[in-house]
Amino acid sequence: MADIDPNAWMVSFSDLLTLLLTFFVLIFIMSSADNKAVKQAFGFFTAAYGPLEMGTSKAPYPPRTVGELKEFTHTAVMMPGTLVNEAFGTTLAFGKPKMHVGIVGKYEAARQLRKAIKESGYTLSEIQVRMEGRNLLVRLGQRFLFDSGKAVLRPDSLPLITRIGEVIKKTPFDVRIEGHTDDVPIHTDLYPSNWELSVARAVNVLHYLVKVDGISPARLSAAGYGATHPISKRNTPAAKALNRRVEIILIEKKGEMING
Repeated sequence: MADIDPNAWMVSFSDLLTLLLTFFVLIFIMSSADNKAVKQAFGFFTAAYGPLEMGTSKAPYPPRTVGELKEFTHTAVMMPGTLVNEAFGTTLAFGKPKMHVGIVGKYEAARQLRKAIKESGYTLSEIQVRMEGRNLLVRLGQRFLFDSGKAVLRPDSLPLITRIGEVIKKTPFDVRIEGHTDDVPIHTDLYPSNWELSVARAVNVLHYLVKVDGISPARLSAAGYGATHPISKRNTPAAKALNRRVEIILIEKKGEMING
């Protein structure tokens, strides 16, 4: 029979002391930390795993009512989509509860838009979805939407615009549609210059989103910039094609909380 080390108990005792030390350090940190930040952290667990009571705050974390939600526009919280729907009067059908940090919606909207573009048979190198500051931008080349020198949407572009509109409709963003052309002058009875052509293209996309996707006109605006906002200033066919585009911009309103 092997000898038993009489000091073996010290291993378990050391583990116990370490756990106790960790426990008291956490208690100290929580007692001296910012009360709001601690409650916010507990709110994450509450949303994910069920109620965790802490303190007697009048504004629980996470918010459980529309009023409480609107108080925490810039607070990281966990909440079910139904609460966001009720708070902002729209449908955010993006499934399970997600973490929302400050702005709700643009990151999930970007994912949905990329998926819609791929399922429509395009690549993300052809049609870009990207963040521009605090806004979300969808950049569509003219060749996907219009024939040269025209502003009527091509029939083969309509399924793509429909899919994009379906995603936009689920968000509470305002949307600005911008038309851009290259610097090759145009002068026709319909379009005396590139300004008129770029505006007409933006407006026609806007009308389609309202008519087919049912997006509220109050959320939409259109602008035409002609050739004044080029992506590339190189005088090559590829650069000019890059500049001929329509951009759909989902605009974050100041102080608004949008699904993230």
